[in-house]
Formats: sequence, structure tokens, C-alpha cells
Amino acid sequence: MVRALRALRRTCAALALVVLAAAPLRSETTVALAVEEARLLARQALEAGQPDLAQSIAGALLQRDQGDVAAWLLMSAAEARRGRGTAGVQAGRRAFALASTPEARFEAAYLTGIAHAQASQDLRAKLWLRRAAEAAPDAQLRAVAAQTFQQVSSESRLSLGFSLNIGPSDNVNGGSLHDTFYVIGIPLPIAEALPGGTYTGAATLRYRLAASARGVTELTGALQHRGVWLSDRAKTLEPGAKASDYVVTGLDLGLTRRWQPGDAPVMLTLGGGIGTQWLGGAHLTDRISGEFRLDHVLSARSRWQFALLGEQVWQPADPIRNATSLSAIASLQQQTGARGGRLHVSLGLRDTASDAATVAHEAVFGRVSWQPGLLPGGIAAELGLGLELRDYGKAPTPSPDRRVEADLALTFTELDYMGFAPRVNLRLSRNHSDFVLRDSRDFSLGFGLRSAF
Repeated sequence: MVRALRALRRTCAALALVVLAAAPLRSETTVALAVEEARLLARQALEAGQPDLAQSIAGALLQRDQGDVAAWLLMSAAEARRGRGTAGVQAGRRAFALASTPEARFEAAYLTGIAHAQASQDLRAKLWLRRAAEAAPDAQLRAVAAQTFQQVSSESRLSLGFSLNIGPSDNVNGGSLHDTFYVIGIPLPIAEALPGGTYTGAATLRYRLAASARGVTELTGALQHRGVWLSDRAKTLEPGAKASDYVVTGLDLGLTRRWQPGDAPVMLTLGGGIGTQWLGGAHLTDRISGEFRLDHVLSARSRWQFALLGEQVWQPADPIRNATSLSAIASLQQQTGARGGRLHVSLGLRDTASDAATVAHEAVFGRVSWQPGLLPGGIAAELGLGLELRDYGKAPTPSPDRRVEADLALTFTELDYMGFAPRVNLRLSRNHSDFVLRDSRDFSLGFGLRSAF
């Protein structure tokens, strides 16, 4: 781990020198030739591995002029190379505050990110590297910032992720296409699908507990919240319905161990987790889960995976609906075309045991997803199609439920801000069932953000 971090820091420092050499530093005022020569000497000292000399020269330039952006940049690079990350951050932030050109703002943000990484402040480092990508005057320097961001992320013990999605839906409550259920010829009202919209926010955490050349152990966490709003039509269909009744919040914690056994191109994963969920503010479920995965690299362009997943779910308010499920999934991933396209195919089986006839079932399911690679205009697309057949053996239904899902996601990578690009999601699902409570449809459109690197 320490060796890898040192390698990262050497790489970051080298990239910083490339940036300083590729984009000549500009002073905000007219300066004498001797000052330019001093700046050149400081750069040469950095390239020669003499950060102490570069720091002394930058200090002399700043004694002459505290507003010298180029000197602050040189000071930031030199301090980071000397192992003084905090001092490098202070110099880089000062340069960023004074910079008035895209080139200078990029260099200041980039070097501040490098200094934060040197000080083992990885979250702040990634924030400043996103600022650098946003300020980059050209695609080449933006790519440098993105590459360094990925390097810092790969070595960071703590990783945080956030997502947000909002959009309309014609079934915010998971209701049926029907409004009546007949029992021995007696009509009973049931929850009908209500139109409106949803907004979903999620935060994820990943903390590296231990790592070696062959494996890593991580603690994971996730917090999800899904709110809804009801349309005027929904309020007409269900006058007593309240949007707060359909709010879903979930919390999950897990522990995962991934390792490579021997020299074979195989990665094994063991994991377990616990979670809880609330619906409309009321406690809905508790669960415990476990997983085993085997990833095998077939070639530079293809790999396959086998997974065993188990889960126990408790419903405190309705114990008869407690359930235990076991799933087996096999999948194949293949790169396609010359633009980075990717095809993913999976097939699985699931057995769910429960005392409730409407919960216990056996299922076979499959999914195909395709990413064609970056399209003109910097659009990243993903298309997916899924099919699931469920047999509720305890329930008096003549035929299995048939569920079809289709989705399309478009990410506009050239419209990003600080590395976050707008994303549009289109999703259609249809569950065909002889049991009217499960005969449903959902069409939704979502707008959100996704990290471009």
C-alpha cells in the first residue's frame, strides 16, 4: 500500500511537471527578464529533482511580489515535492485566488489537488482535480486531470459516491392496472397505479480496511431515499392518498473481501451485509444478505462471472411475509467494436421460500445490456432488456408471471461540470400476471447526474 502510494505521488509529481512545462506560466503584470529567468531556473530545478532550490527561488520571487501567480504555482509544486503537502495546498489555493487566465486557474487547481494528495487528504484532492478538469483550456489538460483523479481514487482508502435522479412516472406506488379484485365473486378495491413523479437520492461509502497485492477488504455503506409527488389525476383516482405514504428510505452496511487465488486470472469475492427499510416513515423490512462471486478474465476483451446470492428478509408488521431467497447468476461481458463498446449478458435462477403464497416463488431471469461506445457529440448510451418468469407455486394462478423491462440511458459527457455530466433515463416495465394485484405497468423518465471520470 505504501509503495503504491509513493508511486502515485511520483506519477502525480511528474504530471505536474508536464503541466508546468506544457502551459507557460503567465504573470499578470509586465516583468523584467531576470524574473523570467528565475522562473525558468525554478522549473529546471523541479525537473532535476531539486525542490529545495525551486522553493528558495519561488520564495525570493514572492518577496518581490506577493501577487506573482507564477511564483505561487512554483511554490506549490516545490512544497509538494518536498513532502510538505499542507504548505503546497496553501500556495496552490493562493495561486488559484489570484489567477485570471484559464491556464493559470487550471495549473493552480491541479497543483492544489496534488498537494492535497501528498498530505493524504484524498477527498479534497479529488475535489480540486475536478476543478482543474473544469478549468482546463483544452482536452489534453482535461485528460491529465481526469487521469490523476482516477489514480488518487484507486489509492484512496475512503471513497464517497452520490447520485440524484428526478422525473415523471405513471406508477409511483407500484399499483395494479386494475382497481378491483374479486374474491368468490365479491369485488374488493385494490391499490391502482397512481401517476406522478419520483426523486431519488443515494449516497454510498467504501472504506478500505486492508489491502495487499492480491486482495482487498472493504467496508461499504449506502443510504437511499425515494420521494414521490402525485399528479392531479392520482388525487382523483385515490382522494385519500398522500405522497408521504410512498416515501421509501433504505440503509445498508456491508463487508466485502476480494482476492486473487494463485496466479490464475481469477478474482473471488465474499461479502455479507445487513439492511433496513422504511415505507411512509414506518418500519417495513430488515434483511441480512451474503454473496460469493467468481470473476474469470478470458481475454483482454472478455470475462465471465458466476455469483451465488442469499438473502433473509423480515417484515415485523407482517411476519407471514418473511422470506428466504437464494439466487445463482452467470454472466458474460464482451467488448465490441473499436469505440469501447461493451455487451453484457446474464442469466439467473432464484428460489424464494415464504409462508405467504403471494411471496414464495421460483424464477428464471435474464438481461442483455449494450453500450455502443462514445457516440457523436460525446453521448454515452446504454440499452438494456430484461425478462423474468415467476412461478408462484403456492398461489392459484394458472400461469407464471411474465415481467419485461426495457431501459435506455444517455449521458452527455461534453456538457459536464467539474466532471459531472447530465444523464437521461427512460424505463418501461410490464408485469403480466393472472393475479390482478401483480398485473402492473410502469413508464418513467428520469434526469440526473453521473461522474464522467
